[in-house]
Amino acid sequence: MKIFSLFSVLGIMSAVFILGSLPVQGLAQEAGDTQSQPQEVQPPPLPPQDQVSPQPQEPPQPQPRPIAPTQEGEVFRSGLRQEQRSAPQPFSEEGEQEQQEFIDRVEPRELKQVQSQINDLKRQAKQILKKTQKVAVFANEVNELNVLLSEVDRLSNAIRNAALEDQRGALQEFYEAQLWETLNGIRVKIELPQELKFIEKDLKRLEKLLATKKFSVERVDLGIVRTAIDEIKNAVAEARGQFNQGNFEEAQEALQVIHEGSHPGEIFGILQQLREMNQRLKKAKTEVKDAFHEALDPVYEAIRGGDFREANMMLQDIRNDLMRMFSKVKGNSRVNEDMQQKLQNLEQRLQQKQQQIQEEKPSSKKPQSYQPYQASVLDAVSNWATRAFGW
Repeated sequence: MKIFSLFSVLGIMSAVFILGSLPVQGLAQEAGDTQSQPQEVQPPPLPPQDQVSPQPQEPPQPQPRPIAPTQEGEVFRSGLRQEQRSAPQPFSEEGEQEQQEFIDRVEPRELKQVQSQINDLKRQAKQILKKTQKVAVFANEVNELNVLLSEVDRLSNAIRNAALEDQRGALQEFYEAQLWETLNGIRVKIELPQELKFIEKDLKRLEKLLATKKFSVERVDLGIVRTAIDEIKNAVAEARGQFNQGNFEEAQEALQVIHEGSHPGEIFGILQQLREMNQRLKKAKTEVKDAFHEALDPVYEAIRGGDFREANMMLQDIRNDLMRMFSKVKGNSRVNEDMQQKLQNLEQRLQQKQQQIQEEKPSSKKPQSYQPYQASVLDAVSNWATRAFGW
């Protein structure tokens, strides 16, 4: 009985060893078959009575099988299938193209801005053409303007009729054409020589005013005025030299100091207005004079800064009220409270006008067309000069 039990144990252990050495893929199947169909274990034959039974030996321990790298979809020993994972795929060429087309699409606001530039460009070109097409000396410039207008129409139609994906290219062609620069070059050739003549004419009139015997304006340093005159002369000479060499853009830039507030017409205008004001206050008492000069301090400040245009425009803005106030203080020895309040209000108006002028000065780099300078002097200034001084 003991021998039978010993061999039974050995047989069971051998069966376990054999089952452990089976391939992995068939393990689940064989385990299932074994559980579904149990097999009877046959005992080994009994040895002869005189044969000594062998001593039981420890069965060898099964060695662990190396696990091979598993592929996607391979069954693990647990019977579970590896979950397939797909790495993120890069964008396809089609996806990249769609993304690029989306980025390059033009916003309606940009299209509207470009169309506004085109309309302004055509309007200015036609204005210049209308003034010059009957002048024989500008025959070449007239031809250049016609070519420019044709190019503007072509680019405008290209932008208007471009497909959605082609709009960016049409706009880029318009930008690269630099039509504003072309128009400015034509306009400088036509109008700058005439502008130089006007500047020199106003300059002579200003020098004549300063040469007047005993000419002076209270609270105005005439040394600042003479320095401005020297700058004007140098700018005119530089502009004419650049123009004669065909450097039209440089010729325009040379006049920048004049366009920024030192035009001789502006200087003449502000000096004339202040001179007339001094004559109105000539018989007024010191207190009255000081009150008016204090109210006009923003004007004097602009003159000290060399911005005669700003000073001229501020004084023109209050001229009518100033003249009425002069008539009310004539012969008075002092300024009453009502007049003092009016002078304070006048000074506030000057300050507001000064701020408005400074805010209106162009600070952006938007396309700017060349414009011949027009002084801010009103016709009234010329009338004053004619009436009072015989000019």
